[in-house]
Amino acid sequence: PFEQMKAMIDQLLAGEKPATEEAPVDFKIEKGDHVRGTIGAPIMIVEFSDFQCPFCARFHPTMQRVMEEYKGKVSWVYKHFPLDSIHTMARPTAIASECVYEQKGDEGFWKFADEVFSKQDQLSL
Repeated sequence: PFEQMKAMIDQLLAGEKPATEEAPVDFKIEKGDHVRGTIGAPIMIVEFSDFQCPFCARFHPTMQRVMEEYKGKVSWVYKHFPLDSIHTMARPTAIASECVYEQKGDEGFWKFADEVFSKQDQLSL
Protein backbone atom coordinates (compact mmCIF):
# COMPACT_ATOMS: atom_id res chain seq x y z
CA PRO A 1 0.00 0.00 0.00
CA PHE A 2 1.04 3.56 -0.70
CA GLU A 3 0.86 4.51 2.99
CA GLN A 4 3.56 1.96 3.86
CA MET A 5 5.80 3.15 1.02
CA LYS A 6 5.24 6.76 2.07
CA ALA A 7 6.19 6.02 5.68
CA MET A 8 9.42 4.32 4.57
CA ILE A 9 10.34 7.07 2.11
CA ASP A 10 9.63 9.83 4.63
CA GLN A 11 11.75 8.02 7.19
CA LEU A 12 14.66 7.68 4.76
CA LEU A 13 14.40 11.29 3.59
CA ALA A 14 14.53 12.38 7.25
CA GLY A 15 17.83 10.50 7.60
CA GLU A 16 16.39 7.84 9.88
CA LYS A 17 17.34 4.18 9.66
CA PRO A 18 14.79 2.01 7.89
CA ALA A 19 12.52 -0.06 10.10
CA THR A 20 13.77 -3.25 8.42
CA GLU A 21 16.84 -5.10 9.60
CA GLU A 22 18.15 -5.54 6.07
CA ALA A 23 21.25 -3.64 5.10
CA PRO A 24 20.87 -1.24 2.17
CA VAL A 25 22.17 -2.55 -1.12
CA ASP A 26 24.67 -0.53 -3.13
CA PHE A 27 22.95 -0.67 -6.53
CA LYS A 28 24.33 0.89 -9.67
CA ILE A 29 22.15 1.73 -12.65
CA GLU A 30 23.38 -0.16 -15.70
CA LYS A 31 22.84 0.32 -19.41
CA GLY A 32 19.48 -1.22 -20.28
CA ASP A 33 17.90 -0.50 -16.90
CA HIS A 34 14.68 1.45 -17.18
CA VAL A 35 14.58 4.47 -14.91
CA ARG A 36 11.63 6.68 -14.10
CA GLY A 37 12.35 9.83 -12.15
CA THR A 38 15.60 11.56 -11.36
CA ILE A 39 18.79 9.54 -11.71
CA GLY A 40 20.83 10.30 -8.60
CA ALA A 41 17.75 11.00 -6.47
CA PRO A 42 18.26 10.46 -2.73
CA ILE A 43 16.13 7.31 -2.84
CA MET A 44 16.30 4.60 -5.50
CA ILE A 45 13.66 1.89 -5.60
CA VAL A 46 14.64 -1.11 -7.70
CA GLU A 47 11.75 -3.29 -8.76
CA PHE A 48 12.27 -6.81 -10.09
CA SER A 49 8.98 -7.41 -11.86
CA ASP A 50 6.96 -9.71 -14.08
CA PHE A 51 4.42 -8.16 -16.44
CA GLN A 52 1.97 -11.00 -15.79
CA CYS A 53 2.31 -11.10 -11.99
CA PRO A 54 -0.91 -9.98 -10.27
CA PHE A 55 1.03 -8.70 -7.24
CA CYS A 56 3.29 -6.62 -9.51
CA ALA A 57 0.17 -5.17 -11.13
CA ARG A 58 -1.19 -4.21 -7.71
CA PHE A 59 2.16 -2.59 -6.78
CA HIS A 60 2.49 -0.57 -10.00
CA PRO A 61 -0.09 2.14 -9.11
CA THR A 62 1.59 2.53 -5.72
CA MET A 63 4.88 3.31 -7.44
CA GLN A 64 3.17 5.65 -9.90
CA ARG A 65 1.81 7.59 -6.94
CA VAL A 66 5.22 7.58 -5.22
CA MET A 67 6.76 9.08 -8.36
CA GLU A 68 4.05 11.73 -8.52
CA GLU A 69 4.32 12.73 -4.86
CA TYR A 70 8.13 12.57 -4.53
CA LYS A 71 9.28 14.24 -7.76
CA GLY A 72 13.05 14.62 -7.77
CA LYS A 73 13.45 12.61 -4.57
CA VAL A 74 12.90 9.06 -5.85
CA SER A 75 14.13 7.14 -8.85
CA TRP A 76 12.37 3.93 -9.89
CA VAL A 77 14.42 1.28 -11.66
CA TYR A 78 12.59 -1.55 -13.42
CA LYS A 79 14.29 -4.91 -13.92
CA HIS A 80 12.65 -7.79 -15.76
CA PHE A 81 12.05 -10.93 -13.70
CA PRO A 82 9.61 -13.05 -15.71
CA LEU A 83 8.42 -16.16 -13.89
CA ASP A 84 8.24 -18.41 -16.94
CA SER A 85 7.00 -21.50 -15.11
CA ILE A 86 3.74 -19.82 -14.05
CA HIS A 87 3.38 -16.77 -16.33
CA THR A 88 3.57 -17.80 -19.98
CA MET A 89 3.05 -14.23 -21.23
CA ALA A 90 5.64 -12.60 -18.97
CA ARG A 91 8.70 -13.15 -21.16
CA PRO A 92 7.02 -12.30 -24.49
CA THR A 93 5.69 -9.11 -22.90
CA ALA A 94 9.13 -8.26 -21.51
CA ILE A 95 10.60 -8.77 -24.99
CA ALA A 96 7.89 -6.56 -26.47
CA SER A 97 8.70 -3.87 -23.88
CA GLU A 98 12.34 -3.94 -24.99
CA CYS A 99 11.24 -3.50 -28.62
CA VAL A 100 9.24 -0.46 -27.54
CA TYR A 101 12.30 0.81 -25.63
CA GLU A 102 14.49 0.47 -28.73
CA GLN A 103 12.03 2.59 -30.71
CA LYS A 104 10.76 5.07 -28.12
CA GLY A 105 13.32 5.06 -25.27
CA ASP A 106 12.46 5.01 -21.57
CA GLU A 107 9.39 7.20 -22.06
CA GLY A 108 7.95 4.60 -24.44
CA PHE A 109 8.97 1.74 -22.15
CA TRP A 110 7.17 3.27 -19.15
CA LYS A 111 4.07 4.09 -21.18
CA PHE A 112 4.01 0.47 -22.35
CA ALA A 113 4.52 -0.84 -18.78
CA ASP A 114 1.72 1.38 -17.45
CA GLU A 115 -0.63 0.12 -20.14
CA VAL A 116 0.27 -3.56 -19.65
CA PHE A 117 -0.24 -3.42 -15.90
CA SER A 118 -3.55 -1.59 -16.28
CA LYS A 119 -4.82 -4.24 -18.73
CA GLN A 120 -2.90 -7.27 -17.53
CA ASP A 121 -5.95 -9.55 -17.82
CA GLN A 122 -5.88 -9.02 -21.60
CA LEU A 123 -2.40 -10.48 -22.19
CA SER A 124 -2.48 -13.21 -24.82
CA LEU A 125 -0.52 -14.58 -27.75
